[in-house]
Amino acid sequence: AFRDFIEKEVVPLVAKRWRIGPTRILYGESYGGLFVLDALARGRQAFSDYIAVSPTIGVWPQELSASFQKCARVPSRVRSLCIIYGAADAPLVKEYTLSFFRSIDAVLPGTLRRRLTVLPGEGHNPASSLELGLRFVFSEESAPPASDGPQPGPPEAGSDPGRQEATPRQSGGET
Repeated sequence: AFRDFIEKEVVPLVAKRWRIGPTRILYGESYGGLFVLDALARGRQAFSDYIAVSPTIGVWPQELSASFQKCARVPSRVRSLCIIYGAADAPLVKEYTLSFFRSIDAVLPGTLRRRLTVLPGEGHNPASSLELGLRFVFSEESAPPASDGPQPGPPEAGSDPGRQEATPRQSGGET
């Protein structure tokens, strides 16, 4: 019901009242991060970009993965998915997120840019996550090379050069 309210009422109201561009970002932390992933899988894709921070995937990992498998399509207007969490995050996050990220790769289109960032020394809902997520959404460069797990990411201005990033293997297209 909440997802429908946001997609069917809030987004159209904002678009009607104010002049907005094509970039519409859904951002959430913890259970809000889980909501972001659920909205991408089962929603109307009213947003162009999705940032999930410390998503509590462990609450219902099989159901969330099944939602992505059932939808089996993400419209072309969806441009990116960014998932960020801390290396010292809660078990409901760190024990499930990497395997979930890998499992949805097969159903996400090759044109969808995606990134999983694990921040060393950070816990639940890292303070830099909003900045890092927005930098990814608004960057035109591709994600790091495909890997089997988190890899050290390239340093960016104001970021921790020790952070780790992962991108699932791609069959083609931009990551």
